Amino acid sequence: MRVLAELEILAARLGIEVRVEPFDHDICSTRGGLCLVQGRPLLLMDEGLPIEDRIDVMAGAVAHFDLEGVYIPPIVRDRIEAARVDGIFA
Repeated sequence: MRVLAELEILAARLGIEVRVEPFDHDICSTRGGLCLVQGRPLLLMDEGLPIEDRIDVMAGAVAHFDLEGVYIPPIVRDRIEAARVDGIFA
């Protein structure tokens, strides 16, 4: 849970709006993702996701951003780097 909270803080620092909403799985098969809405980053996630999946989606989303010079706790940075290596991009 701490990793998720740290990712939420990091997303806010990066200017990423995070919204967790119910997805209609009859028409949507994704867990969520990062998009631009009127030029601003938005991360939308399915509210039914388990915490580990939320962490994966958030780590994949922030991995798209320049994190050089940004302090990130090592456990969180490890998850972001794993998302980059594994290609888990939101």
